[in-house]
Amino acid sequence: VQRCVHPDDRQEGVDILHRAVEGRAPFDYTYRVVLPDGSVRWFTSYGRPILDGEGRVHSIFGITRDVTEYRRAMEAVEEQLAQLTALLESMQRGVLVEGSDRRVVFTNGDFCDMFGIPSPETLKGTDCREGARALAGMFADPERFLEAIEEHVAAGAPVMNERLEMADERVLERTYAPIRSDGRLTGHLWLYRDKTGQVR
Repeated sequence: VQRCVHPDDRQEGVDILHRAVEGRAPFDYTYRVVLPDGSVRWFTSYGRPILDGEGRVHSIFGITRDVTEYRRAMEAVEEQLAQLTALLESMQRGVLVEGSDRRVVFTNGDFCDMFGIPSPETLKGTDCREGARALAGMFADPERFLEAIEEHVAAGAPVMNERLEMADERVLERTYAPIRSDGRLTGHLWLYRDKTGQVR
């Protein structure tokens, strides 16, 4: 069987099995198998050592699953996510994406620059409601800024080109869109654009 495992994955499998036996511990191992026709499929094996009455390993119990289609689906999702991230990064607007739990999934550099935030990494996973409250003081009408966010989320309908006046006299334009998958709300997209000097 080991001869069928892809050469690049063989040593890892040997090491994982050795550690499982030495540590009397369960293991899982995902690897490629080269079929006789030269095609490659992915498998995951789960198992654990079986001990005898004296605590010595006398056999290995395990199951193996073909996870090729799952791996292909995940690779496709990762590729699409990378393309989407590149698109959002390149937009000439501040971008904020929230998950359905109202936590930050993604922001770009323009958003951070607009609101004086050090980097997108500092926001990822944070509570968007707490973040909005922290930023509210930057707006001419802090209370209305916060109220509008909750109204848009509750309504679940797109809002285009909403005007926001800042305390420092900048003027922003905000667009909101709910994100849905198969009819289920999965997140919220906010786009901010600095319109200072373009509006009266």
